[in-house]
Amino acid sequence: PSTTLLGYLAEGARTNLCTKSQEFDAWTGGSAGAGSNPVVTANAGTAPDGTATADKVVFSAPSAGDLSVITSPAFATVAASVYTSAVYVKAFAAGDVGKQLLTRQAGASGYTAITLSADWQRLGTTETAAVVSTTFDILLRPTFGGSSGTVSCYLWGAQVELGSFASSYIATTTVAVTRNADVLTYPSAGNIDGTKG
Repeated sequence: PSTTLLGYLAEGARTNLCTKSQEFDAWTGGSAGAGSNPVVTANAGTAPDGTATADKVVFSAPSAGDLSVITSPAFATVAASVYTSAVYVKAFAAGDVGKQLLTRQAGASGYTAITLSADWQRLGTTETAAVVSTTFDILLRPTFGGSSGTVSCYLWGAQVELGSFASSYIATTTVAVTRNADVLTYPSAGNIDGTKG
């Protein structure tokens, strides 16, 4: 059988600034109005990489003006520079499919809606940092376009990086982690056709 060589995929160096990228139980919960702090159950589901490390998160914000938010540990940014955030998300149950959460980097002027599906999706947004230290927020806030009531989902693999697009996931624990640039090298000896001028 024959196959088609699709080519070499190389990525540049990137740093995931978002620490505790798979430990949403270590993030800070918050609420406002009649909303409740999100309830996080660690390692409650199967993550996109096949490990049992996806966290179940239950948000509750009954009506407009309410807020239920989970906030990453703070990380340093350069004001006016562009950053891209991303997170893997999946509806917990059939009743959660189609519901919306919101994401943003703290200090950003708006929110980006993410719609839950029955399958894992990697969703996020590109924003300009407003300040020199920020966080990555995932929230339920009906006033700004999120669903109302209770929304349950699985979360895994949060990432925030300098640049206008998301690169492949880089896991973190207590510190930011940098992935080195991919480099393709091959020996040239014996590969040069000496018959060509």
